[in-house]
This record gives sequence, C-alpha cells and structure tokens, in this order.
Amino acid sequence: MRKNKFILLIFVLVMSSCKNEYVLDINNVPELSNAILESEIYMKKIEVLPTYPDDYVEVGDLYLGKIGLLYSTLNYDPNDSIQEGRYNPNWQPNVDTLQNVPGLNPEEWKELKRNLKILGKYGIYSSSQAVYNDGKFQFYYYLYKSDKYNKIGPRAFLAVLSEAQTQMRDFKSRFIIMDRKDNLYLLISSDRN
Repeated sequence: MRKNKFILLIFVLVMSSCKNEYVLDINNVPELSNAILESEIYMKKIEVLPTYPDDYVEVGDLYLGKIGLLYSTLNYDPNDSIQEGRYNPNWQPNVDTLQNVPGLNPEEWKELKRNLKILGKYGIYSSSQAVYNDGKFQFYYYLYKSDKYNKIGPRAFLAVLSEAQTQMRDFKSRFIIMDRKDNLYLLISSDRN
C-alpha cells in the first residue's frame, strides 16, 4: 500500500513539473481540427481486414511526409501471419504513392492524402483508436510531437473531442488533459505501468 502511494506521489510530482511543457502551440486550430475530422471520415470508409471488424484504419509516418496504413485490405496476404507466426495488422508503408485505396473513390483518396499532409505539418506522427471496456470504437487520437515529448515525459496525443466525451469515466481512467484549445485536446495517457 505504501509503495502504491509513493508511486502515485512520484507520478503527481513528475506530471506537475511537466504541466507547463505540455502546451498546444498551434496557431491555426480550426485548420488542424478540420483536417482531423475530415480525415477520420475517410479513414472509416477504407476497407478493413476481416480479422479486425471492430477497428478502423489507422495511419502513420505522417511526419515524414509519407503515409502508411494499418488494418487495410490493401495487398493483404491472409497466409502471411500464419507463415511468419506473428500478429499481422497489415502495415502498408508509402501508400501516398498509390492512385487508389479500397473503400475510397479517387477524389476521396486525394482529399484524405491532402488532410493527412496537414496533420504531418503540425507534428502529428500517427493515429490510434480509443476503445473502452465495451470494446467499441470511441475516437481517434494522434501521436503529437513525439521527438519533443519523449525527452520530457510521457508521450502526448491530440484528439478532437466534445466536452461530453471528456467526462466519460473510461476517458478519465485512460487520459489526462494537459491543454485545450476549442475542441482540440492535448492528452497524455494516465496508464502508470
């Protein structure tokens, strides 16, 4: 019991010293929020592997100016994970060079790429999905300025959320809000493991 209290005290002290470092320094919040929301619409339309029916496609490598997809049916080989004996979410790098992606028409794919480039411009590295105890998708959150925050403390994430979403018990048990501008939140994980 004393050990848990000590760990919690250390965590609180570290977080309070980092609080001033976790600040949204984004001037054009509407541009970023709109790019996030539009991207999410298109990411949810991309065809998902049958083994991940409750997931949506995630993206990555945005800070490199490239785009990678996770969980999409793009070039999927169902025997790959069996042959390799590993978990295979079907990571596809450099999809920004493709003309088509399953689930999107060419105009939607072009618009998604444009929005993802905006996310990368603002320091977003990749997306993840918040899933709560009921196992259902809740919202996307985005790894933000990883090179900066890895040096000072826990990783930081951005999410476009409603006030109601931030008041949910599951949200409060998983995330700590460090800063907010309009509906754009800067989060860290409250997981102390």
